Amino acid sequence: MRKLEEFSFTKSNYSSLIYLEIDNFYLIENLFDADFILQISKEIEDCHKEIKDKFCKIKDFFFLEPGKFFFLSLYKDEEELSTLCYQIKTIFEEKINTLIFSLSGYKLDFLVSYALLEQEENISLQLAKSLQKAKFHLKNKIPLKNLPFLKLLEEILEKKNITTLFQPIVNLTTNQVLGFEALSRGPAGTFLESPLNLFKLAEEVGLLFDLEKVCRERAILQAAPFKKEELLFLNIHPRTLADPKFISGETKKLLTRLNISPEQIVFEITERHSTKDFRLFFETLEHYREQGYKIAIDDLGAGHNGLFLVGNIQPDFIKIDRHLIQDIETHPTKQALLEAFLSFAQKMDINIIVEGIETREQLSFLCQLNVPFGQGYFLARPNKEKKYPSLSNLLNKKEHELKTNNTIESITSPVISILPQVKIKEIKKIITKQSPFSGIVVVNEEQRPLGLIMSHHLDRELSTYYGVALYYEKDASYLMDKNPLIVSHDTPVEKVAKLAMQREQAKIYDHIIVVKDNKLKGIVSVQKLTNYLAKLQIELAKDTNPLTGLPGNKHIHQEIEKRIQTNPENLSIIYLDIDNFKVYNDIYGFSRGDEMIKGVAKLLKEVSQKYKAENIFIGHIGGDDFVLITKPSLAEEIASNLCQRFQEHIPAFYNLEHQKQGFLQAKGRDGKEREFPLASISLAIVNGYPDINLEKISTLAAGTKKLAKKIPGCSYALNRRKI
Repeated sequence: MRKLEEFSFTKSNYSSLIYLEIDNFYLIENLFDADFILQISKEIEDCHKEIKDKFCKIKDFFFLEPGKFFFLSLYKDEEELSTLCYQIKTIFEEKINTLIFSLSGYKLDFLVSYALLEQEENISLQLAKSLQKAKFHLKNKIPLKNLPFLKLLEEILEKKNITTLFQPIVNLTTNQVLGFEALSRGPAGTFLESPLNLFKLAEEVGLLFDLEKVCRERAILQAAPFKKEELLFLNIHPRTLADPKFISGETKKLLTRLNISPEQIVFEITERHSTKDFRLFFETLEHYREQGYKIAIDDLGAGHNGLFLVGNIQPDFIKIDRHLIQDIETHPTKQALLEAFLSFAQKMDINIIVEGIETREQLSFLCQLNVPFGQGYFLARPNKEKKYPSLSNLLNKKEHELKTNNTIESITSPVISILPQVKIKEIKKIITKQSPFSGIVVVNEEQRPLGLIMSHHLDRELSTYYGVALYYEKDASYLMDKNPLIVSHDTPVEKVAKLAMQREQAKIYDHIIVVKDNKLKGIVSVQKLTNYLAKLQIELAKDTNPLTGLPGNKHIHQEIEKRIQTNPENLSIIYLDIDNFKVYNDIYGFSRGDEMIKGVAKLLKEVSQKYKAENIFIGHIGGDDFVLITKPSLAEEIASNLCQRFQEHIPAFYNLEHQKQGFLQAKGRDGKEREFPLASISLAIVNGYPDINLEKISTLAAGTKKLAKKIPGCSYALNRRKI
């Protein structure tokens, strides 16, 4: 972008001028600091580059004053120029307003007009006249009725030429697909392929309801048939909800024809869109909820109406805007905001869905925060078909949790399960024979949990004045809790405990349902969970690893510090890490992974016994990471001994087929299938010196471990550096 005075006008080959003005730009200059204005300037530059790349006849972009710019182009046809103005306006609105609206809830108005360059000998005079003409016509809106796009939009509506894509929404605890969001696109390769352009134009020309109706019908028809508990998320503009044609119930007629329950449809209302009549809006929403439809507030955090909508609507779902998730793993303010949303949602019994998950780091951090549901390209991209991605490997990115191997499966108990059509009177007979605070899980024919009936909740309902008469002949589905806490069998116990305690007060003592491959595995009672955590707490207080019984990080650090103070030059630390352990865990399961970890611990104990007179210390850092502390004269001998003994013992952990072929076939971190060697160990030896400390040891160990891992099979590397 150049200033006008920087350009030398000696000859004009241009045919037209396109003028753009940001209305009331001075407000932004007054409201925000210099850094933010600089950020806006960068976005304007990006818009300029995008426009030049997209439209080859646009040649130069000039800055007049803050908020005022113009392009010089080779376009001559006025219909083309009118269309071009609309496209330029749309590009600027999308980029600049997204940035400003997220911070202020304010949107700028972009005014665009054009003028043909008049033939003048004096080039500067020619430019000045055309600029004056463009500014004169600026306040006149672009005549949309003359745009070729309008004809295309009318064809789209007439032929229902909409492409629907489905993006799964995933339960980050159980790895199940909760449902799909339907995303609508216009004809491929056209300006209206973009949903932003498509819906914006429809709204401007008064065809929004007609477009949403087509999109809604296409989505429902394409999504059918539905699995029993599968949800379909449909984006709805707030104004559409109050449209008389929408209220007439055409959507429900279509659902009835396809044998789909309204309870499987979620209307997504974005906080980016506003409505003038909130009273009518809330009344209309309540009307749909009474029919069984669910409600989601979309893009929370993208504007200023979100909390107002949440407070008045009390939706079933809140979808957190992707801008809040970007870099969240390194952004304390965003982390605090998300934690606040999660805490609020738990208290209000609202489900949180995080949008825009695009990296492994984001997913891992969100899992640490116990975010219940997620959506984004890292989980699955939108597809024309409802694809159910295999998420077991993907969600095992929570390596820091999985390495503990304290999974809920270890304390899971069997439970009675029934089908939803079983009568309440039969359930009462079954549950009376059980112990107090017992429960029954309601499942479908595929053994997938649908709900939970706890004895104390059932007794409370039946003990009311008309309880027995009212409920005895009803089905189980009538009184079951349709939103019990369901966790995957490989979820860490600590995480389950957090989820259990975050439930509403009335559900605090309800059983936790455990699933494996989406099928009922059993339940965990709160009492059993509490007892296990108490035992775990005692072990942690002693700072020993519950799996191996070896000292943990606190004792390891204390031991190293003690030896540094006594005689640092007589200190040697061997760090041990199991190679390809995650692949083994994924294929053989966590219980077998536990056995391998315990096997390594046993080897370390045996080695320490062999050198018991040499004051050897062994510890378990966590997961598949161990440490052995000795003196430099023994370090390499011990490392060699460990490598040899591990190679002797490792085949027993594999079946005969894998032993014979010598590798495992699995997906790598890039998602591609490849061969992984059988597990081996890498050892990094760091010897002490006078001014060594824990920080230096950590740095040296990391580099030495990389060297060891480059050597195939069981290996060790000795650090020879000092820092």
